[in-house]
Amino acid sequence: MKNRMLVFASGLACLSVALTPETVGGNSKPVAFVRASGGHWGRAVGFSELGYRGTHTAKAEQANEERFETLEQSSSLAVSIADAKHDDGSAGVALWNGPEGFPEEIEHAIRITYVPVVAGAAAALFEDLMPGRYAVTVYNDRNGNETFDKNWIGIPRESWGVSNNARPRLRAPGYGEAVFELDIGEHRVEIELR
Repeated sequence: MKNRMLVFASGLACLSVALTPETVGGNSKPVAFVRASGGHWGRAVGFSELGYRGTHTAKAEQANEERFETLEQSSSLAVSIADAKHDDGSAGVALWNGPEGFPEEIEHAIRITYVPVVAGAAAALFEDLMPGRYAVTVYNDRNGNETFDKNWIGIPRESWGVSNNARPRLRAPGYGEAVFELDIGEHRVEIELR
């Protein structure tokens, strides 16, 4: 899906809507950013109710008003990744807002990105997040298969880490050990891989 721009005009107001693809849980879906004439860009939450193909109705306008969050009220999260054992491949970074599937069933993460590893480090940025409780998982995807590789008894073959640098012995960390509170504004999490 390519980026698209729609413009709705009504009386003296003009509403611009920019559609862009976003990958969530392995699926690409349209995400809308909305701006009233002269205003700031903001993310439209629940945009599918607006009628993706450009339909503009009173119900859609009401849904937009109820679910619209401005960028000033959202959060961003910068993830710094250190101590990757290898300088090749990429870092698979997943953002979670609940314990389901954590930390390995990445299809349950709310956002996933792959960033290059350079000199044992990488960085990822998640923008336009609602304030709340989140956790982050990272692994060094050396072979580029977008899968966290383990041996036949379940021991990881690729370096990994989670937020809060939780490192329990002989088991994977739980969501409760990695969760942190994200408030409005810009935030940073540093994760060391092991």
